[in-house]
Amino acid sequence: MTPPQPLGLPSLPEIEPLAPYALLGHLRPRDRYTVRVVERQERGLSMLTRYLVSAAAYRGEEVAVHVAVCIRNPADRSIVLSVPGGRGAFDEATLCWLADHFGANYAAVDWIGRGRSPAHPHVRCDYDPIYMAEDDIRTSFMFHNLAAIWAVADWLFGEGYAPVDVAGGSWGGVYSFLLAALEPRLTRIFPTFGCGGMSFPSVEKRSMWDAAIE
Repeated sequence: MTPPQPLGLPSLPEIEPLAPYALLGHLRPRDRYTVRVVERQERGLSMLTRYLVSAAAYRGEEVAVHVAVCIRNPADRSIVLSVPGGRGAFDEATLCWLADHFGANYAAVDWIGRGRSPAHPHVRCDYDPIYMAEDDIRTSFMFHNLAAIWAVADWLFGEGYAPVDVAGGSWGGVYSFLLAALEPRLTRIFPTFGCGGMSFPSVEKRSMWDAAIE
């Protein structure tokens, strides 16, 4: 019996890995930030402060993201950073309950285009954050959100906090994976998925994010 012959599959070019900073380009975290305190109030046993953090500009406009920081133990510089799912916002009452219940510090970052962050008319806000509508990765919704979330983590480190854990649900779980792939100072993430994973069978995503994680 003649053994089966290998199929003549086309040869695929090797994927050249990109360094994290090359992937994010001009939106990488910087040494200096524009930070504005929006509101500060006592919540139970914790102090809740809302910030707007901006570390980049896109097409001439500032790209800023809303961050809620709930400090339960000022002497402890460790903090848990939460990334919300598809709704784009983390409930602040839940954030402060976690801080009081566990006696720890918590922070949560909203998405650009959803949640409480300012409107950014030049940044596309597609329902599917992985989808790339154009060839330029910098036009994608996910790119600017990831850049903003990374900037927040970098800013927390710069303020003397240590984001020891990053917790994200659904799309926040995807962002947790991407953030950990880019930020070497993060050591633990707790992603939970509800979005079906990074890509879907027979659906063209034009996504570079799987390769970035690998």
